[in-house]
Amino acid sequence: MRNYAEHRSDLVVRAVALIASLLMIFVMLYPFIYIVAVSFSKNEYVTMGMVTWLPKGFNLNAYRVALSDPLIIRGYINTIFYTSAGTVLSVGLTLLTAYPLAIKQFRGKKPFLIFLTFTMYFSGGLIPYYMLVQNLHMKDTLWALILPGVSVWYIIICRTFFQANIPIELRESALMDGANDLTILTRIYTPLSKPILATLSLWLIVGHWNSWFNAMLFIENQNLYPLQLVVRKVLITFEPTSHMRSIIAAYKPAGVSEQTVRSAIIVVTILPIVMIYPFLQKYFVKGIMIGAIKG
Repeated sequence: MRNYAEHRSDLVVRAVALIASLLMIFVMLYPFIYIVAVSFSKNEYVTMGMVTWLPKGFNLNAYRVALSDPLIIRGYINTIFYTSAGTVLSVGLTLLTAYPLAIKQFRGKKPFLIFLTFTMYFSGGLIPYYMLVQNLHMKDTLWALILPGVSVWYIIICRTFFQANIPIELRESALMDGANDLTILTRIYTPLSKPILATLSLWLIVGHWNSWFNAMLFIENQNLYPLQLVVRKVLITFEPTSHMRSIIAAYKPAGVSEQTVRSAIIVVTILPIVMIYPFLQKYFVKGIMIGAIKG
C-alpha cells in the first residue's frame, strides 16, 4: 500500500512538472510564433486581431521592404564581420590565458587568478571605459566593437575544462618529445576541447550579434552601424529610414505596414542564431557540464 502511495505521489509530481514545463515553453515560444505569423500576414488581418498562430493573407512583401533598405543590409554585413572577428579573437585570447592557468607548474598563477577574479567584481565603470577607447583612438572604428571582448568568467570555465578533462600526462609527454607550449595548445589541447570551444563560441556569437550599446557609445558613422543598432532605431524609437518609409508607402496597398515590416526585421535579425544553435547543441550540452564528473 505504501509503495502504491509513493508511486502515485511520484506520478503527481511528474505531471505537475510536465504541465509547468509546457506552460513555460508556451510563454517563451508564443511571442516568437506570433511575430513570425505577423511578418507573413497582410496588415488588414493584423489590425483586426485575426493573426494568432498562423499567417493570414500570406505574403512576403514585408520581407521585401525590410531587405530593400541599404542601411539594414550594411548593418547585416557589419554584424557578421563583428561577430566572426570578435568571436575568433575572444576565443583565441581565452585559450591563451586559460592554458597556463591550468598548469600546476606555472609560477605566479595564484596572484594572477586573484587579479583576474578581482576584476569580475570591481570594474572601473563606464566613464573610464569610454575614456580608454577614446584615448586609444578606437572611437568610431570597428576595433571598438571587436577588441574589448575577453571575459574572465570564460577564462575560468576554459581553465576548469582543461584541468578536468585533459590529462596533464599528455603535456608532459609532448614536452619530452620536444614540443613547446604553443604547439601543445594548438595540436593537443585545442582539438580535445571541442565542447568548451563550442560553448564559448555560442555565448560569444550571441553576445556579439545582440550587442548594440557599445556601438551606440562609440560609433557615429552609419556605415559602421551593426544590425542591432539599426534595428533599435527602427523598432524601439520608431524611426524608420526615409528609404524604408517610402517603400512602406509604396507597398501599403499590398498589405504592408510598419508593424509587419518591424516583425519581418525581428525575424531576419534572430534567424542566424536560431540556425546556428542546433549545430552546436550537442557540444553546448556537454560543455556546460564542465567539471561535474572528473575521470
